[in-house]
Amino acid sequence: MSAEFPRIEVQASSRIHATLTNLSSFGRYINGGLGFAVEEPAWKITATHGEMHPDTPVRIASHVGNLRRKYSTSGMQVSVDRQIPSHLGHGATTPLMLAVTEAFFRLHGIEYDQEQLIKESGRGRTSGIGVKTYFEGGVILDGGHQKTQEELAGALTFSPSSIAPDRGLPVTLDRVDMPNWPILLIRPEGEGLSGKAEDAFFRQWCPIPEAEFKKTSKLIQEHIWPSLQQANYSQFCEGINLLQETFWKAKEISTHGTLIPEIMSFLKSNCADGLGMSSFGPLLYCFTRRPEDVLGAISEEGTQMKIISVLRTQGRNQGRAIRG
Repeated sequence: MSAEFPRIEVQASSRIHATLTNLSSFGRYINGGLGFAVEEPAWKITATHGEMHPDTPVRIASHVGNLRRKYSTSGMQVSVDRQIPSHLGHGATTPLMLAVTEAFFRLHGIEYDQEQLIKESGRGRTSGIGVKTYFEGGVILDGGHQKTQEELAGALTFSPSSIAPDRGLPVTLDRVDMPNWPILLIRPEGEGLSGKAEDAFFRQWCPIPEAEFKKTSKLIQEHIWPSLQQANYSQFCEGINLLQETFWKAKEISTHGTLIPEIMSFLKSNCADGLGMSSFGPLLYCFTRRPEDVLGAISEEGTQMKIISVLRTQGRNQGRAIRG
């Protein structure tokens, strides 16, 4: 046991998930992908000793209850001071569950490491982007999870993180800082797939063709990643644009019908340099050297284009912030 604290504050940022990569039957690893942390939006939670308030969100109360029973501790109150919207592509659940779990451990003086924290949060079972950015920020090249012996024999299971089997910790292939390039987060109408619909999508399209996995990996490893290492803005934006045409990402975009392609076309005609959809969307991330021009176009025509809001942010190159 380590020292207990009377009050813990955790602030954890959101992430952009550019794509998953190995959703084929090829190789010894499954999933993997590319993504990066952004400064905003972010969770900020405050944890104190006491019983959970009746108005506490169910997923927080349920998670804390499970932790209390497992570790035989007293109660914990959690207040949410800032939040990340759900089902839009921000990856809201992973930083929240990690933040609540870490606050619980620190509040009760329970020693822990990253592996235990990730395991108890129940996250990172499909993509390793969100768990890695929680601790380190930056841009993450995720190698995925090692397949089990059953999966190597052909019994592959492709599913979202919420219901994926526990294959252990994801493997991080590399991490770099995100250069200080302006980013606009653009929220169109609608929500991304979740729950049973998301699971059905995985079942419909996985495994993807081996050639498509290799095409996506080649684009990331030989185009996008070197551009980040060299802070080559033009090459990076070109790579992000090409990424939207790869098999898995194109299928994700197609779940929104013509809405996302139409908004992307509009933004590209108004000074967007690099443009992508995060996870299942509908959230779009936009790199531009002329953010005022993009914002001006959205101000004039955003309602007509079914754009709800725009947030100006930048990459975050450090992990969560903790007080207490």
